[in-house]
Amino acid sequence: HIGSSTGIDTFAFHQNKPTGLTNVALGGGMPSIFYPDKCIVLPFNLYCTKEKKILSIKSYLNLLLKLQKKYFLDRFEIEYQKKFKVKYISNSEDEIYNLIHETELLSRNKLKLKKNDQVLQKKFWNIYPDKWFAPSIRNAIFNKKENQILVSPYYLRKYKNLLYS
Repeated sequence: HIGSSTGIDTFAFHQNKPTGLTNVALGGGMPSIFYPDKCIVLPFNLYCTKEKKILSIKSYLNLLLKLQKKYFLDRFEIEYQKKFKVKYISNSEDEIYNLIHETELLSRNKLKLKKNDQVLQKKFWNIYPDKWFAPSIRNAIFNKKENQILVSPYYLRKYKNLLYS
């Protein structure tokens, strides 16, 4: 199943179908406790209009934590994108194409991560918080100990500089 966290994906989640998700917002947009065992996400990038660059994963997450603490929100709605001078960048055609291919391989148990891909996965998850709480319900919607999500290997190779800045 390929989706974009719009609601229809919950059918695949309940059936525990291998799933690829596009345009995933980090933080509250990635509630892994609801995801199937085999899931690949393709995150939005967050572009800083003031600095005219894509923010590093660490900067993106730190900004989300500020938003959550001050406004009790877990993603940048349009009003807060303007306030924080950021905007989400939708996934490109090549990223979505590769997600489809990766999800198809995952569904057949044929997705094999190369050593470099494993290093990039580890680097991403070392940056990501151990738990992410939904401000509205104050419960953890992400728990790293239970996490089985893969970030698209293609995405991590394409944007590896965002993991190291």
